Amino acid sequence: MYWTFDWTIFKTIIQSKLQVFRTLLIGHMVDYAIWMGTTTLVTGYLLQSFGMSRSFGPFQFAGCLATTGLFEVYGNVSRMLMDFEGDQTINYYLMLPTSAATVFMALIGYYALVGILTALFMLPLAKLLLWHYISISAISWLPLMMIILIANLFFGVFALWVTTFIKDFDHLGSLWTRFIFPIWFWGGFQFPWATMYELVPALAYLTLLDPVVYTMEGTRAALLGGATYFNAWLCIAVLSLFCVLCFADSMRRLKKRLDFV
Repeated sequence: MYWTFDWTIFKTIIQSKLQVFRTLLIGHMVDYAIWMGTTTLVTGYLLQSFGMSRSFGPFQFAGCLATTGLFEVYGNVSRMLMDFEGDQTINYYLMLPTSAATVFMALIGYYALVGILTALFMLPLAKLLLWHYISISAISWLPLMMIILIANLFFGVFALWVTTFIKDFDHLGSLWTRFIFPIWFWGGFQFPWATMYELVPALAYLTLLDPVVYTMEGTRAALLGGATYFNAWLCIAVLSLFCVLCFADSMRRLKKRLDFV
């Protein structure tokens, strides 16, 4: 029962959450348009006057695209903690005639869908903002769609996993400084892994334990091309492994916290 899967309940939970998200959709997309648009315009145009490469704008946009789901983690963890300490609707889901795995997979699926929809919204907007700096013909579409999918699935799992480390809502402040910021910054938002390897090889090898490295490298490889980045399919495979490991550990830790069967 613990690891069985029920497609009907899985789909129903996601649909119920998407109904709520529909009321927030416009504001959500406006928020991300402001974030991505500001980052892209500043790095793609303004910083050129300081000698920055013309390719830095697309490079930074790829970083935004790669971590859309990561910036959803704070809100997702907040909502889970509020529910654990407040209404505890999670207990209702866990009493449904299915496994706990189905319930938490549905939550992950919902988080991933929101991230994917946001990423797909950002792609044409970035093309409009950067125009000839992004070549549509240079994009490897299948790897790009796959890395967007698996990256957002990972960030959904990551939100679940990180929640198990936050004791209560009073400790939520450590989520950004202790978890999100370090993996984002060391994950290569402002530099490719190859650059770190040239400067500090030992540190570069250490960052291979950071899953965000693979979201960044895989997205840039598929979106921008070139031999500078990791192979996109390798990144997809490694992120899939991170998903499995983090989900298994999340279930173990949540079982202790929520005492489900």
